[in-house]
Amino acid sequence: KLFTANKWFYMPSITIDVNVDLTSATIDLYQKYEDAFFGSDLIRSTGADPTFTTKITKDKLAYYVTGYDKTVFKNVSISIDGV
Repeated sequence: KLFTANKWFYMPSITIDVNVDLTSATIDLYQKYEDAFFGSDLIRSTGADPTFTTKITKDKLAYYVTGYDKTVFKNVSISIDGV
């Protein structure tokens, strides 16, 4: 099963366009997770289970931002739902 051994995963970095006004912007980290791991661009290797649908629900994840440029971003916070 997905994620059963370690109970955590490292989500890939995401790109944020800082050329727009981000004063009241929000980023849904859970949606980024869904898009990356379950999006329409999902490609499977030969023999991989075509019914792969194991998702961890947003209430079962803890979210962390491990680094960001403090000269670009202010008032960074994360809700319990990953926003």
